[in-house]
Amino acid sequence: MDVARVRHRVLLRRNPACRAPAFSVPVLSGASLRLKATQSYAALLGFAASEKARAPYQLTAYRQRRLIQLLALLDAQAAGLFLRQIAFTVVFPRNQPLVGAVWKGSGERRHAHRLLGEAQRMCRHGYRTLLEKG
Repeated sequence: MDVARVRHRVLLRRNPACRAPAFSVPVLSGASLRLKATQSYAALLGFAASEKARAPYQLTAYRQRRLIQLLALLDAQAAGLFLRQIAFTVVFPRNQPLVGAVWKGSGERRHAHRLLGEAQRMCRHGYRTLLEKG
């Protein structure tokens, strides 16, 4: 579709700290067309693009390690390990396992529980599509 022949509504917001106007493009159907229209409008106003067009989304090294850890948590849970075993094999492999009441009130337990919950949410909400697109 030709951007020049389609009418778009643009909301401009001025930021005193920045000379150029800020554009907000919602990620909905047709977002790529809206982005092209916004870039054309910015060029019309005389604002050059500050960045080159980026390649499709790529995971940073940190985010990649984090996803690997979350997938390892899910694998450990699927293998039948308990939270304490998961915590000290996947999350804290260099620490000595805690026992009894020390484990029950520990930060390690809370951290492992939070990470496992995050991994389960990631699995429920389609992380595979992110990996297929990346």
